Amino acid sequence: MSEHDIWSAPKTEVADDPRASSASRLFGAEQIGVASLFGGLLAGALMLCWNLRSLRRSSRANTLIGLSVVVLWASPLAFAAVAIATLMEAESIALAALMVALLQPLLAWGVAMTQRASWRAHRSAGGALRPAWHALIAVVLAWLPATLLILVLGVIALVFG
Repeated sequence: MSEHDIWSAPKTEVADDPRASSASRLFGAEQIGVASLFGGLLAGALMLCWNLRSLRRSSRANTLIGLSVVVLWASPLAFAAVAIATLMEAESIALAALMVALLQPLLAWGVAMTQRASWRAHRSAGGALRPAWHALIAVVLAWLPATLLILVLGVIALVFG
């Protein structure tokens, strides 16, 4: 109800998706695509899961993380299969690595596009996107396990090497 007009009806937020509220912030498709480009599929999956949890869809978020882990394990296996199939030719291996590297952000962006209806409802309810530094956190979290593994292997090589 307006302070100046006591006869007007109170204004309420109406959204297509009742789970989308203006209080929660979501990652946009562009943010997910760019973060996936730099952080791989894991960064995109983390951002999508944070979106799903903001929309109160925790079971879908858990399924998405599980599928992302499967794809992350399958990507190196697919790369190895292509490398073996091409008899270890350097140009073919480089092409296979490029294909695997480009496939992951495209896959994350494609999955992100499934949230279009939720984004529209979120924006119509006055919701905002998360800031870019949240996407940077997803990229850092995606690179953290590999970085720690390299550091541990380096220390082991220095101590026992």
